[in-house]
Amino acid sequence: MTNRPSEDTAPRPVQPETNQGSTQTPVEHGKKKPGRGRWIFYGILGVLILAILGSGVGYGLAIQERKTAEEEQRYVLATTQYELALQDQRDGRLSMALNRIEYVMTVYPEFPGIDDKLKEILLTIGTSSTPVTAAPETALTPEPTKDTRAVSELLLALKTQYDNKEWDTAIQTVKSIRDVDPSYEVIKVDGMYYGALRNAGI
Repeated sequence: MTNRPSEDTAPRPVQPETNQGSTQTPVEHGKKKPGRGRWIFYGILGVLILAILGSGVGYGLAIQERKTAEEEQRYVLATTQYELALQDQRDGRLSMALNRIEYVMTVYPEFPGIDDKLKEILLTIGTSSTPVTAAPETALTPEPTKDTRAVSELLLALKTQYDNKEWDTAIQTVKSIRDVDPSYEVIKVDGMYYGALRNAGI
C-alpha cells in the first residue's frame, strides 16, 4: 500500500508579494508645468506695452519742447520790436512806432499791453499837428499783384536776398509770404524780417 503525502506537507504555489501600502504612481516625463508659457507671453507683452508707452511719452515731450522754444523766440522778437517802438514814439517817429507795434501784434498777439499801446499811438497820430512822415515800407503805393508762387519758393528767394544784403527786397518778400500764408515758417521768416529791418536802418 502506497503512502500519499498529506495535504499539510504538499508543496503550494508561491504567490508574488504585492506592496499594498504603496500608492506611488509611475512618474511621467516630458510634460511641462502648466501655465509657464503663458506667463512668459504676458511678460513679453508687458515689456512691449511699456516700450510703446515710453516712446509715446518721449515724442510728446519733444513736441512740447519744440513748441516752447518757438514760443520763446517769438516773445524775444516781439519784445525787441516793442522796445524799439517805444523809442520811436519818444523820438516822434510815430509812423515807425505804429509799424513796429503792428508787427508785434502779428508775431505775438498776446503780448502784454500791446492793444493799449496801439490805441495810444493811433490817438497821438490823430491829434498830432505835425504831419507824420510815412516810413518807407508803409508809403502809399499801388498795391502790387500778389505773388502766386509757392511759399517755399518765396522763402528760398528771401534767404538769397538776405544773404546778398538786399534788405528792402527781403522786406517786401516777407510781406508776400505773409500774404500767401501768414503761418508758414513763422520763426525763420520773422527772424530774417527783423534782421532786414535792423540792417536797413528802419
